[in-house]
Formats: sequence, structure tokens, C-alpha cells
Amino acid sequence: MKKNFNLLAVVFSVSAFSQVGINTVAPQAKLHINNTGALAQASALKIEGEIQIQSDAVTPAYRKLLLNANKDVVSAPADAVAFKLLSVFTASTDAGTAYMTADLGSEIRRVLFNNVRYEAVTGSFNTATGIFTVNSTGFFKIEVGLLVRNANNIAAGTAAMRLGVSVANETNFQNGNASFAFLTQRLNQSTAASIPECIQVSGIIYLNAGEQIAVGTRYMNPTAWPINTELINYKRENVNYLTITYLTQ
Repeated sequence: MKKNFNLLAVVFSVSAFSQVGINTVAPQAKLHINNTGALAQASALKIEGEIQIQSDAVTPAYRKLLLNANKDVVSAPADAVAFKLLSVFTASTDAGTAYMTADLGSEIRRVLFNNVRYEAVTGSFNTATGIFTVNSTGFFKIEVGLLVRNANNIAAGTAAMRLGVSVANETNFQNGNASFAFLTQRLNQSTAASIPECIQVSGIIYLNAGEQIAVGTRYMNPTAWPINTELINYKRENVNYLTITYLTQ
């Protein structure tokens, strides 16, 4: 009985004055557990029941704690739900007609956002072609906004303006209307070059890693609808955008 008491005292002494590491030889706390697995079955820690954390201590550098369908606490990368891309146009004072490709057929053109502000994986968005290559399989939310000028003073309600996102791997919109995964279209509302024309579209699409998509317009000749909105005091880099958000598998 005395030996057992002494052993217990040693255990308490070690736990009180030293640090314990699991999957790490350099613990940085009283108990430091290094999660080396990406799946729930390989995680270093499983907690059943209620868990609370101090939310103001969590930063993007930390991994997230999530509850799965079985109510088990599992970890996930910090970018499990995160932007994959945020792209706009570069500030400029040019004619504003080079933001689209040439007519790819049926008056369809790809939009060429040329300024990537954020990209989760370098090289996934090609500013020269306007093509985004997917690096993760799952659902993606895509939001696009264009602000253009009515350079030719086209009468209001007479010009069709279509903006959309292509289906997977339809890099050149070769199939006309069937090339659009989702789109919006309306007639122009502006009456002169001094009034901006704003068109937006958003949607959710399921893509496999390696597939490619692009933003495209139809019936919008860039000479008639340039983005040099600096002439009417709108900065093109602020009012035009492409955001792609990875939601989940």
C-alpha cells in the first residue's frame, strides 16, 4: 500500500511540474496534443459531449473544431470554407475594352479579370485566359459583378446584356447557350455614357478537382460597353469583381 501511494505521488508530481506531449517531443503546454491525422478516425483527440472554447482566442491560423454527423468533435483545415479566389481589374485609364476576349462565336466572350487579390493556390486562375482551374472537389459559390459604360449612347431597354459562368471545362463557350451553367440577362437601363450600367450574377456549382470554368458575356461588345468607368468617377478596381468561395464537398 505504501509503494502504491509513493508511485501515485510521483505521478502527481510529474504532471504538476512538467509538460506532456502526444505526437510531439517539444510540448508547449501542460498537455500538448499534435493532431497528425486529417480524418476523424486518425485524429489525436476525440471528445464526446459539450465543448466550449474562448472564441476571441481563435485566429485563422488555428484548425477548426467541428461536430460531425455523429456529434463527435473533429478537426478541419482553416480554409474548409474559404475564398479560393478574389479577382478584380487593374486600375487603369485606358479605353477599357480589353477586359474581354474576342468573339468566341455567337457573340460570347470570356471576361478577363487581370488582378488577383487573393488566391488559395497559386496559378489556379489564368488572368490571360480568364479560366479558373479547380483544385478541390466540391460545391463552389461564384459571384460576379461588372460595371460598364454605355459608350454608344444606346437607348434604354434596347440592348440585351447577358453575364454568366460556364459549365465545367467549357473553356471557350463552344456550345452557345448550353455553355452557361448559370446566368442573368436583362435589357440595358442606362441612356448615355455618363450613366453606369451594373450587371451581376451569382450561383453555386459542383466541380471536380482539375475541371475549369470561366465567366462570360453575350451580346456585350466591349467597345459599346467598356469598363473605363473612371470617366464617370467610378474606379474599375472597386466596382468589378469575381469571387469564388469553396463551400464543402
